[in-house]
Formats: sequence, structure tokens, C-alpha cells
Amino acid sequence: MTRGLMCGLALAVLAGTPLPASAQQAQQPSLGHWIASGFVGADFGGLADGSTFELGGQLGYLFRGVAGPEFVGDFSPNFNNRNVPLVNRPDRNAYMFNAIAAVPVGGNWRLQPYVAGGLGSIEVRSAVASTLTSQSTPGGDIGSGVTAYWGSFGVRADVRYYRTLSGGLDFWRASIGVAARWRGAYESGR
Repeated sequence: MTRGLMCGLALAVLAGTPLPASAQQAQQPSLGHWIASGFVGADFGGLADGSTFELGGQLGYLFRGVAGPEFVGDFSPNFNNRNVPLVNRPDRNAYMFNAIAAVPVGGNWRLQPYVAGGLGSIEVRSAVASTLTSQSTPGGDIGSGVTAYWGSFGVRADVRYYRTLSGGLDFWRASIGVAARWRGAYESGR
């Protein structure tokens, strides 16, 4: 898939899920809620040379269920970087502090399409001639996804684009995982 097609699909999901104002007021909780997820995924595109496995986690808070901060950390143990000669599949970590905006849909807000983006650090670690090297570079990410909840637990799918601010490293990440939300904003019967 091309970057434009993936971004277009993400925007179509968000644009196609409006919630009438009267329904938003009837379902709007007075408090925000915490969100957390663990995921597995794959890096691809950009300077990622083929798809590589990764895992990670996310923790955030949605004020009134629609916007807030998010932290995402992920790890790719065998990142295939076509821009680094003499390095055999280095490890790659990314730590991002993002803003996230969600569109709550359905009773008890079962479906939450969202967009997120922010800044952080992208680290590449490798062994060259039995010497461990590590380079951490400021970077950013932007992407979208959707979380489907059944009560307090659910499934989260996400596509994000990562890029270092210097050095030219860029790649896409697609992931899927389990999600949870909590803080009493979702009462039974709502």
C-alpha cells in the first residue's frame, strides 16, 4: 500500500463516523478515562527494508473521552534498515509523547476512531565488530487507528508514520493489540 492510500483510508474512517450532537450530549461522561494497550506489529516502507516484527505499549488519558496526551513505546528487535551499511539487523526503539483525539461512536462509546501525533526519540542499537553502538535521535510520529471496546476491554488497530528529525530514518508501523480503559466514566446501563 502506498502512504497516500493508507492516509486516505485513515481519514475516510474518521470522516465517516460523525456522531450527532444530541447523541454526544446524552453519552458524554463527566470524567475522562485512561486508555492502555499492548500491541504487536510490523515496520515497513521508508528506510525499513522489508517488514520486521515489533512489540510495544501505549498509555494515555482522554479528557471527556475525546482528546488528551499519550505515550507510546515500541521495540523492533531486528529492524532491517537499508541505509546502514555493515550492520546486520539492528534493534530499534521509539518513545513518543503524543496528542491524541478520538471520535466516540455508539452506545457506551464502543468504537473510537482516533488520530495521534507527536515528538520523541528513535534509537537504533547495533553491534559492529563486537562493539555495541547506540544512536538516539529526536523524531516524530503521526497516524490513526480505531479501538473497539466491549465494556472496559477491546481491540486496537493502528498505522503510524515515524521519522527522525535528522539522519533521514523513516518507516511505517502497523499494529494490532488488546486495549483497556478505566476510571469510572463508564457506568453500567449507559
